[in-house]
Amino acid sequence: MKLSSPARLSAPTRPPEQLFSPFGSRLCYNGGKSDLTGLDRLLVENSRDTARARADLRFKKQEEAATVRQKAMAEYAAESDARKVKTDKLRALRLAKEAEDLANSAATPTAKPARAKKKK
Repeated sequence: MKLSSPARLSAPTRPPEQLFSPFGSRLCYNGGKSDLTGLDRLLVENSRDTARARADLRFKKQEEAATVRQKAMAEYAAESDARKVKTDKLRALRLAKEAEDLANSAATPTAKPARAKKKK
């Protein structure tokens, strides 16, 4: 049984002026020279604009994050201060009550409870 060789497909041929590389210069048909034509120039200008837009967007995000951090820290500090004031107030009330209880207990002596006898 004889196998036939696969047919070679030929790529469509294009004129060199239609061949562009993705890096903005023509393929080696111009001797490797990089001359910016209309499409190439538009791509370069467009990439500069997009780079600037990305940098502006990144800067705005960083500024927004800094603002959010500052607000969060301010809220945290305010809550901490309020908690400290409340704790100090409650501590003062507790100490006043303990002093009052101590003064009342010192005025009236209490009888000691009788000890239970040991069983032998």
